[in-house]
Amino acid sequence: LYNFSYVLHDPYFLQAVQNTFLLVIITVPVSTGLALLISVGLSSIKHLRELYQTVYFLPYVTNTLAVGLVFMILSGILANISWRYSFLTYAFVLVSIILTFIYMPSMPPMEPKKQAPGGDKQKLNKKIFLLAFFAMMIFACYFVINTDLALFMDVEGIGDAKQCGYALSLMRIPAIIAGISLAWIMRNLKDWTMPFATVIMAAGYLVIAYADSFAVVMAGCLIVGLGGGFALPPISLYLPRIVTPRQRTFGIAIIMSVAQLGQFISPLYTSMFVSDANPEACRLRFVVSAITTVVIGFMLLGFTYTLPKKALEG
Repeated sequence: LYNFSYVLHDPYFLQAVQNTFLLVIITVPVSTGLALLISVGLSSIKHLRELYQTVYFLPYVTNTLAVGLVFMILSGILANISWRYSFLTYAFVLVSIILTFIYMPSMPPMEPKKQAPGGDKQKLNKKIFLLAFFAMMIFACYFVINTDLALFMDVEGIGDAKQCGYALSLMRIPAIIAGISLAWIMRNLKDWTMPFATVIMAAGYLVIAYADSFAVVMAGCLIVGLGGGFALPPISLYLPRIVTPRQRTFGIAIIMSVAQLGQFISPLYTSMFVSDANPEACRLRFVVSAITTVVIGFMLLGFTYTLPKKALEG
């Protein structure tokens, strides 16, 4: 009780709560409004629609974390001039607004759809929850880097928090490369894309687990970043083979919601297999992540054989 009392009377904590509340009040309505505006605009543009859609959805294809690196670097450059200038990165939203307002006519009225014979409501395929579980475990393994790398480097005397930050930042670069080449990889490997990606991630984890210098840790992070760039985006691409077009929006919401739990359960999952009392605990956490990632990758491969080859219709 004393700890709670101390925190609730700490001026820094109260200021942090106030700042968080203000950010939520300002950010959520603005971001939601802009997202709605852009989505309406994208569905209305006739000329150069493919170009606009490519520009807007490129960050999703190239991995959100990778795109965040670009803006983080830009923000850092501006911050070297003045910390106030770092907020100018948000000015790029104006580009989206301008592109949206260039041409945004009224939406055509939707025609009522005829009800299928029998009138039965389509049931959601339960396989989508299994896919969501796979996505959650991939995220859980991926975020082991974020949760354990700094402690690992400190315990092993390999580096400090600053060097850990460098490693985490630079691992986004191969993720960008993976996102750019993902279409070619999927066209050639098809359902083997996920095992391929997870084996790369596992190799990176093992490199980190047996690292004895910062250079080796950096190499492992780059390998994990490359594998993550291949593994994370394609998960939702299995969705059209599981649910019909009418259910896909709901399906994406399920997968993304469950997947995001992975970053929270990441330390809990590795703790199930590794005791903190073990002197090799930090290294073993990465070994557990490597094994789990490969297992999930091949389980996903087996899962794809239970799905139809083409997207569902209706």
